Amino acid sequence: ENYRDTLISSSVNQTLFAIDFAYLPAGKNVEFLSELMFVSNDSDSTGTHNSKGGYVHGGYTFKKITPYYRFDYIRIDANDPLFKVDDISAHTIGIRYGFNHLSNIKLEFMRTESDLKGNCNTVSVQFGIGF
Repeated sequence: ENYRDTLISSSVNQTLFAIDFAYLPAGKNVEFLSELMFVSNDSDSTGTHNSKGGYVHGGYTFKKITPYYRFDYIRIDANDPLFKVDDISAHTIGIRYGFNHLSNIKLEFMRTESDLKGNCNTVSVQFGIGF
């Protein structure tokens, strides 16, 4: 049975709380970003379920090239009525080349560990444009 096919017999009140931190000092080559999110789903029929997720990212720029590392995670309450229950952790190492302040290209290797899907390795290339 797919979790999206399951009907919830009462309404769910959801509370979200997020906090983020960015350290990108002018004239420095270091970058540090972090975010945490807490989600509480409260239902008369299933009770209160608390889940969380977040990431930590750090990099250092050498001219136009920035190697970086990021750790992502998601922890879902085992009885949450809205989210598919899966605890996920991901480690990413990458390198970003900045063409200018509005465009870059990234090459990443990500190792994902999932309770439901097992472990997975991914290599990706991304071209970013800002406007």
